[in-house]
Amino acid sequence: MTPLLKVSGKAFYANQICASYMPEKEEPVFTRKLAFAFYAFLLLLGILFYVGWGIFYGTWNPITKQNIGVYAVTIVLVGFGITGVLLYRKD
Repeated sequence: MTPLLKVSGKAFYANQICASYMPEKEEPVFTRKLAFAFYAFLLLLGILFYVGWGIFYGTWNPITKQNIGVYAVTIVLVGFGITGVLLYRKD
């Protein structure tokens, strides 16, 4: 049998015997749902943190010198949340 493709001296064969050793194309559904839920939680936590801080301290401008820490925490939580939700959403 001739190899389908050679890369750096290694041959790749396209038959059922070799294909049975290949990993699954998609990850398990439970893992994807768990990751999606975690990132959605981060997104929600970031939004709630910002709203809670604004209500508690009466300020809605996190970019001032006194509130830069709130801005940093909110951006990290919301940024990772949005990125993870977009990566792990169902196609």
